[in-house]
Amino acid sequence: MRRSERVPSPRRHIAAVARATGAAAPAGSVSTAPIFVPSLLIVFSILMPLAARADRDPETGRWVGDVSARNFEDLCRGDLPGDRRSKFFSALDAADRALASEDLASAEEAFGLAFQAAYRGGGDSDLSVKCLGESAARHWFESRLEQSRQQARIDSRGRIDESAELYVNAVDGGAPATIALVERKKPRRAVASIRRLEEISSRLDHERQFGAFLLKEEEALARTCRDSLNTLRKNAALEHRRALQAESKSFSRPLTRNELMLTSSADDGRNLATALTGVKDGIKPSRELIALDIRVKESSHLLQTARTWNLEIHPDRQTMPSSKRARTRGDELLARAEDPQASLQLRDALYQDAQQYYDFGRFEKASAKAALAREAIQPALRAERDRHEALLEEAGAEFSERAESARAAAEKMKKSASEQKQFKDEADAMEADLGF
Repeated sequence: MRRSERVPSPRRHIAAVARATGAAAPAGSVSTAPIFVPSLLIVFSILMPLAARADRDPETGRWVGDVSARNFEDLCRGDLPGDRRSKFFSALDAADRALASEDLASAEEAFGLAFQAAYRGGGDSDLSVKCLGESAARHWFESRLEQSRQQARIDSRGRIDESAELYVNAVDGGAPATIALVERKKPRRAVASIRRLEEISSRLDHERQFGAFLLKEEEALARTCRDSLNTLRKNAALEHRRALQAESKSFSRPLTRNELMLTSSADDGRNLATALTGVKDGIKPSRELIALDIRVKESSHLLQTARTWNLEIHPDRQTMPSSKRARTRGDELLARAEDPQASLQLRDALYQDAQQYYDFGRFEKASAKAALAREAIQPALRAERDRHEALLEEAGAEFSERAESARAAAEKMKKSASEQKQFKDEADAMEADLGF
């Protein structure tokens, strides 16, 4: 089972290993692996040093299984029992027949049985298969590649297995096709693809260092991964810098014409409400609040983009360039929020946005400080809103009274006009009777 191939059901394979070896499934094996993460067995085998992955037979005192093998020769020492060898090839043939019928579920089941039969311990299933010789290894490689090809096809719902698609492109198309495929993806998916290529490359390097042979197809795949990663990592670093540069310009740029129209509309709405009610509106969003919201949303999006493209490993989140920039923005907003001349509503928004910047960079003390400062103005803010609502209710009652008076006056005028018309009609009738 290749790390460079998608494992549809890691749980099933781990359980099969446990049944075959009599060992308990590794801790955490009940988790479901994400689309770009290989089986837990393979991850476990790569992360642990060979010397630390040893199994000792308590009866013989000898190291057993590939978790203890110091090299490929040690792993493959001793022939696979005839019945297990037969089961491997029988199951692999069954997988081929299932793939010929495009029955992926049955093919997966058959691959699992083949894996169980060839397994020699630990997590390197491909190495266990390679112990059967180059012919068996190539058969396994080609069958699993066909499985990936079928997984990479668009299904009836318009979905595609992106991990399988990437692997097939890397094998069939080489570096140019792989780079083009990744560059078409959105940032998060592109970075996930880069990580996937790193996993494939690491896996093949591990096999080579362990002393196992690599098929010519695997050698070509390793070159594709190295060449693709060389370009894609440079592109990711460039996108990371661009996002930070764009954020810097965005946060201080003048508002666009459309944004100015939006903020002006907000002030017009506040002025209209004041004219109608006689109450100065301190609740509706002001021009400053809308401008702040525009800047913070754009800035936050660009900082998240920068973080996505950052492929470097940072043990401390605070040291990431995007986190440092977020700290700067949080400090700027916090300073503005401390201005007593600013409206309570604006200060509340500034404290909240500053806290969100700090949380993004994981600056916990600064975030707590902003939260406390925001909480401190809440009583005054609630009192201001309560006063405003009370004034609106009073203005509303007065407006209703004036409206009722206007309605009564209109009814009176209407009635007077009706009476005058009736009097005129009666006078005209009398004149007609008298012959005038």
